[in-house]
Amino acid sequence: MRPRKLSLNQALKIILLYLPHNLTEELLADIFETSQATISSTIHRIESALLQLPELKTAGLESLSKVPDSLVVDGTLMAVWNWATQGKILFSGKHHRARFNHQVSCTLHGK
Repeated sequence: MRPRKLSLNQALKIILLYLPHNLTEELLADIFETSQATISSTIHRIESALLQLPELKTAGLESLSKVPDSLVVDGTLMAVWNWATQGKILFSGKHHRARFNHQVSCTLHGK
């Protein structure tokens, strides 16, 4: 297997730019001096890894208060893939888009 073109640090920077700011993959490719295909696979790989974390799916803000040194890293509205069917359920009145609120949190120790 070939080594990845981007480091984990770069991949995390990409996902933190992509999710809240809705930057295009082409723009991220220009910023990180790589191809759009590399950006696309990086985003897919990191999102897939994040979705496999059970704490990420179930952790609420109430549970963060029980963990010392907890920190909310980022919150963003993520686009709904099938917006035609889900749009009425997940419609943001403030942003006028079919989205859902996605909160990413961790402790300073990476848990």
